[in-house]
Amino acid sequence: MGWADSLPKTLLFFAISGVGHAGCWAPVVSLVQHWVSNKNRGAALAFATMGSGVGIAFWSMVLPVIVERFSWQHGWMFMGISGFFVTGLNYLLLRNPPVGDSAAPAHHVLGSYLQLMSKKEFWLIGVSYLLVGFTVLVPFTFLSVYGTEDLQMSYSFATRLFAILAVAGIVGKLIMGIMSDRYGRIPIMMICGCLLSLGCFGLVNLDSMQMKIFSIAFIGLGFGAVWPVYAAAAVDYFPKSASGTVIGIWTVFLGIGSILSPIVCGWSIDFSGAYGWSFNIGAATAICSVLMLVPLFRR
Repeated sequence: MGWADSLPKTLLFFAISGVGHAGCWAPVVSLVQHWVSNKNRGAALAFATMGSGVGIAFWSMVLPVIVERFSWQHGWMFMGISGFFVTGLNYLLLRNPPVGDSAAPAHHVLGSYLQLMSKKEFWLIGVSYLLVGFTVLVPFTFLSVYGTEDLQMSYSFATRLFAILAVAGIVGKLIMGIMSDRYGRIPIMMICGCLLSLGCFGLVNLDSMQMKIFSIAFIGLGFGAVWPVYAAAAVDYFPKSASGTVIGIWTVFLGIGSILSPIVCGWSIDFSGAYGWSFNIGAATAICSVLMLVPLFRR
C-alpha cells in the first residue's frame, strides 16, 4: 500500500492484505481449540486473540506519529515490515502440529460440505456472524473520519480513538471469553451484539464527548469478544476435528458482511451528508444478529 499511486494498485494491495487478514484467523483459532480442553476454550481463545487488541492499540498510538513525521505511505510500510517480523516469529515458535484428533480431515467427520450446511445451527450462527461483521466494520471504517469531519477533531486525536476501542476490546475478550465457558456461547454472543448496537447508537446520538467515549468503549467490549466466542461455538455444535472447516466457512460469512458494510454505509453517507446514518445502520444490524440467535438461546 505504501507504493499505491492509482486506484487499481490500491485495490490490488488492499486485496492482498485482506486475504492475509481473513486467512490467518481460522488456523489460529482452530489450533488453539485443539490444544485446550473443552471447558476452557472460550478463555483460551480470548487470551490468544488478545494480540489483535494490543496490535490495534499500538498502531493507533504509533501510526499518527509516523504519518505526521513522514507520510501516510511510510505508515503502511512500517505496518508491512511488522507483518514480516510476525511471520518470522510464527515460523520459529508455532511449527508443532496439534495433537489428538486434529489430523482427521473434516470430510471424514461430516461426510461433505452439504451435510455441514444442512444443520440449522450452521446457518443461524453464520448469518449472525455476517451481520455482526457488518456492524464491526462501521467503526473500523468510519470512526476516525467521523471524528475529523463531524466532531472537528484533529487527525491525530481521532486516530487515537481506536486505542479506546482496542483496550475495551481486550477487556471484553477476557471477561466474556471466560463467561462463555461458564454460561454458554449463545448468551454471550447475544450480549456482544447488544453492546455493539448500544455503542454505535450512542456514539452518534449522544451529545457529550464523555458519553461518546463511553459508547466507543461499549463497541470495543462487544467487538473484542465476538471472535473468540463465535469461534468457540464451532466446537459446541460440530466435531472438534471439523472446527477449522466450520470457522473457515463462517469467515466467508464474515467477509460478506465486511464487504457490504462500507458499501451500504458509504452510500448512506453520500446520500445524507453525515456519518450518523452509518452508525445507526450498524446498530440495527447488530440487533438483527442477536435475533438470529434467539432460536438457539434456550437449547
